[in-house]
Order: sequence, then structure tokens, then C-alpha cells
Amino acid sequence: MGAFPPQFFMQMMQMMHTMSERLCAPLAESKIRIKDIYLPSFDPDTNVGIREWCQHIDKAIEAYKINDFDIRMKVCSLLKGRAKMWVDDWMVTTSTWDELRKNLITTFEPENRYSRDILRFREHVYDSSKDIAEFLSRAWVLWRRVTKDKLENEHAVEAVIGCINDERLRIELLNARATTVPELISIASSIRKKRPQQSSHQGPPNKRARVSDSIPSASSCRICKRTNHATSDCRYKAKETKPEAGEKNPKPVGVVICTYCKKPGHTYDVCYRRERSMTSNVH
Repeated sequence: MGAFPPQFFMQMMQMMHTMSERLCAPLAESKIRIKDIYLPSFDPDTNVGIREWCQHIDKAIEAYKINDFDIRMKVCSLLKGRAKMWVDDWMVTTSTWDELRKNLITTFEPENRYSRDILRFREHVYDSSKDIAEFLSRAWVLWRRVTKDKLENEHAVEAVIGCINDERLRIELLNARATTVPELISIASSIRKKRPQQSSHQGPPNKRARVSDSIPSASSCRICKRTNHATSDCRYKAKETKPEAGEKNPKPVGVVICTYCKKPGHTYDVCYRRERSMTSNVH
């Protein structure tokens, strides 16, 4: 201990104190840039509601501590479709995110609700596994939301029938000429009850296959010009006889032989060799 002066120990203690303060000090938080934050875009013609989209923006502001200027610039770059037409006006007339959010909700919430009701009505399609009365009642409710009860009952009946993709059932309901939707529901329920009894009957017999369909395709016969057999199987083909003793070239029975050139297949009157010889003699 005597070999080290007291000043050395004081310097060591001060240095250790300084290091402990640096280790215990909180780390400086790095600020996140606004362009590095992902936020979904908004298009009024899509299925996303304006209030749901604004809630995403509020959560991002709270999580990343974004100021009004940065979030307004970011939001205006996220507006798509018809919403882009309002960007310049809103950037001038608003100064905070709360004002911009109010303008967005006032402009697009009624329109978005109406488009969602139309989409639900278009996607409401009937199949045989659903209860017809419940389906038509639900279609009627969706139709009244879209039209606000401003159209007459006959338009509602036609619109509700249009949701049925069963062509036979749709035609039967149109021919019933119901004047109100409750009347249509009653008619549709009675039709569905009769359907299983009709389907239990045996269907019409199958049609008999055509004769031409049962005959295999083949090339036309060169003798009789028919297509249902080959030339080798033609019944009009001349039958060959066995050669007799001393006969070298047997002649088929029933084949015409020319008496001039002795060749089968034509007669003396149409022999081309005889005509050629006659022509050469003339010249």
C-alpha cells in the first residue's frame, strides 16, 4: 500500500464512478422516420371502411409519436382513387390530423356504407341447401337498405327473385306474379315443398343411340363406295377360284374382261388400248 500514492487511488475511484454512471444512463432513443412507417392506403371504392382506416392512423400516431404535419403529409399520399381529388383542398383547409380525419369521415362514411350494402346484396346468392323463406327475407332486408324504401313493391319482388340462381325456380316465381315480397315468400315455400315429390319420379327414358353412332368409322369401300366396311370385306367383291391343273393365271368369276386387250375391269367398247391403236392408224 505504501508503494502507491493516495492520488492514484483517488483517480481510480473517480474513473470507476464515471464508468458506472455511463453504464446506468438510459440509451438515447433513435427517432423513426415517417417514410419508414408502413400504413395502409385508402380507396373509397374498396371494401375498407373509413373509420377502420382512421383507427390504423391513430394507432400509428400513438406508437411512433408522429406530429400533425408529418401525419397529414403521409395520409394525403395514402389516399387513392376518387379520394385523391380532395387532397389539395384538405391540405389548405386543415392544420391538424383531427380536422383531416373529420373531413374524411364526413365525406366517405355514408358513401362507403352504401357501397357495402350494395356489395352484400350482390353477394347474396341462393342455393338449394338454404331455406328459401329465410333467404328471401334476408334479400328483402338488404334491398330495403340499398333503396331506403323509395321503390315500389314490384321492383322489390323482381330484385329479390334475381338473387336466385336456380333458373327453374326463378321462372316459376316470376310466373306467379306476386305483388309483395311476403306473398312471394309464401309462394316460394309452397314450390319448394312440391319439388321433392316431383324429383322422386323416374326421369324420361334415355334416347336410343343412332345407328351411325354404333358403326365404327372406316374408309369408304372402293367397290360399293360405302363407309361401313373396308374394301376387303365387301360382299360385292369378286370371288377367286382355285387354279385348275395346267392353268397358270386363274380368272376371277364375275369380273368383266375386255375381248381386245384381255384385261379385266372394262369392256371392248371402252378399251383405251383399242382407242389408242385406232388413233395411231388414222395418223
